[in-house]
Amino acid sequence: MKRVAVLLVFLSFFAISCNKAKVENKEVASSEPIDKNIYPKDGKIEFAGIVWKVADNTEPQSMEDLIYVSSNKNVFVDSLGNLHLVVKSLEGSWLGAEIESEQDFPFGDFDFTIETNLDAIDSNCIAVLSARRPANRKTTGMTECGIRIYGKPLYEPDGNIEYYLYSTDRKFALVEYPKITEPFEKSNTLHSLKIYQDFFEYSTAQSADGKVLRKIKIDKKTKIAGDDEDKIVFAKPGSPMKVALGFYLYDLEANAKNSETEIVISNFKHNLTSNTIAGK
Repeated sequence: MKRVAVLLVFLSFFAISCNKAKVENKEVASSEPIDKNIYPKDGKIEFAGIVWKVADNTEPQSMEDLIYVSSNKNVFVDSLGNLHLVVKSLEGSWLGAEIESEQDFPFGDFDFTIETNLDAIDSNCIAVLSARRPANRKTTGMTECGIRIYGKPLYEPDGNIEYYLYSTDRKFALVEYPKITEPFEKSNTLHSLKIYQDFFEYSTAQSADGKVLRKIKIDKKTKIAGDDEDKIVFAKPGSPMKVALGFYLYDLEANAKNSETEIVISNFKHNLTSNTIAGK
């Protein structure tokens, strides 16, 4: 009987200890932050209902006068569905972030909504929103149409937005710096590219109230002075197109002001309208 009593006491003590350990473990687990962010898997990530390929170019990738480096570690989607593109130092090298849509898009409206206040972007960084022809296709005319957003005060007093175009006949971007004199009072801005067979259009607006800050339409009738190389001219658009989103260091010789900086994109939409014409 003594042995039975001792065994029962031991089992009771063991059960109490186990329950205590479970409670303690549960308390520890509940105090640990839960990472609900979604990170790239197998080089891909889903954002805005679209699958994107995540770039991992740790060696400089030249795009005419600009050089971009990026890492797949600098891309994630948060629990609200917002895309974060980060610039930070990884293993001694400053790297940015870039994604490109897996699917192709026809002519239409390409709308990008940015949550980050544009006036607060790191002055040594650049965000790029673009639609471009797939590199493996033989193309003529427009090869890339996009909007670059520079951290101030890089291009003061011109402003920190640049509308640009690459084409096969000109080999480089002809740019327009829209004069947006008022500050971005709302952190949420909408940037749009309308790309059709006979024209393309750039616009920047405050998405909270729909106020258009700048809009530029380019078509075959667009005329510029012969010596004005800072104006976009028409180059025949084509489809299909890929969409690319990026955030990079503008100058690889200068670090970002902060140890880590980002731009947050809350949505991307491609809208087909009655004006949409199949590309060739």
